Amino acid sequence: MHAMKHAFLFLVMAIGAPLLQFPCQAQEAKAALQNRYYVGLQTFMGSYEMFYRTTPRLLGIKPWQVVAGAHLTRRWAVQVGYTTSNRSSIEDPSYTGTTLSGQYVSGRRGSDSREQAAVLLMRYSLIRRPHPRLQVDVLAGLTLVSSRFSVYGADFVDGQTVREYYSGDHATQFYATAGLGARYPFGKHFEGVFDYTLSRNLKSVPAGLHQQVSGSSLGLTRAFGLGLRYRFALHKKEVTPASL
Repeated sequence: MHAMKHAFLFLVMAIGAPLLQFPCQAQEAKAALQNRYYVGLQTFMGSYEMFYRTTPRLLGIKPWQVVAGAHLTRRWAVQVGYTTSNRSSIEDPSYTGTTLSGQYVSGRRGSDSREQAAVLLMRYSLIRRPHPRLQVDVLAGLTLVSSRFSVYGADFVDGQTVREYYSGDHATQFYATAGLGARYPFGKHFEGVFDYTLSRNLKSVPAGLHQQVSGSSLGLTRAFGLGLRYRFALHKKEVTPASL
């Protein structure tokens, strides 16, 4: 529980500290931001510790992430992202052979897994425009990961099933996420984006288990995203006397 509290405290400080500047940015918040909304697509590769009821596992989620966000001020933006990964494999036959009595034996093995990750991030720009075009952002937020996997198989003797088995597990867990991002505009609407983040499972487990699963005693895992996003504005429809 202490580890979870420290992780939450770190997250609150990471997000909340720059909020102290909001009073100084009151005029910015009131000013109309051109193209304040955005959507994007980026290649994505992330790893996350997942602690199932029976065993821990290091998940790999890729290859695409869709994002949507809005600029709250010239420096602040809120963003959501979604990634899903599906994998399946089957070996049929996984083995073949003959017993001493001349019976033909074979087996079939397969596995399926599906992971989904949803991330909510606050972005704070360290560089004010219109200075350098390259923008560097501090990122902080929460990630929710859901995972489900199954392993199954069957053994046959002379074409007859003699054994079947199935096992699997599922879990959904939260992660504290923080990192850095870089943005470079291409014209009025498009931006190239690169994000690098670290995540830590908020489930309280011993440091030795973190070391076993991810190779980090702190339980930190990495994610990379590189892509393009489109910025746009939502214009309210003007009400005219003729439409009343």
